[in-house]
Amino acid sequence: MGCRCPGCVDAHVQESRERRRALAEERFTAEQRQRVLELTAQGTSVAQAAQEVGVTIGQVYGRATWDLVFSEAFDEAGWTSCALGSDHPLCSTPAGYRGNERGLEPRPACRGTGCREWRRGMAQRERATAAAG
Repeated sequence: MGCRCPGCVDAHVQESRERRRALAEERFTAEQRQRVLELTAQGTSVAQAAQEVGVTIGQVYGRATWDLVFSEAFDEAGWTSCALGSDHPLCSTPAGYRGNERGLEPRPACRGTGCREWRRGMAQRERATAAAG
């Protein structure tokens, strides 16, 4: 069973985090990360970029949740995939994220940085509301 005192639990959490991140580094190398950033900046979807370098989309987004340097570079590269343009009033809104395939001015669903950030924030709020309720 082991000790469950706060100090032991904290040490275990830290050791587990370090081990998982070392594995993540082996499975998604700096060269692969750089290539994903380059492809994304050229307008390639994240899913296609991940597949091309031999990682999963979960590894890309997972890395972006804890690696702040990669996260910032990834968000910057992601602006190129903005369907509306970062200065458009619908950028970073529900309408921008969902798109409008059948309207008078059809447009694809946006997965650019602003809309991803909006969706990420909404998902966090939805999870917090579900946990509280």
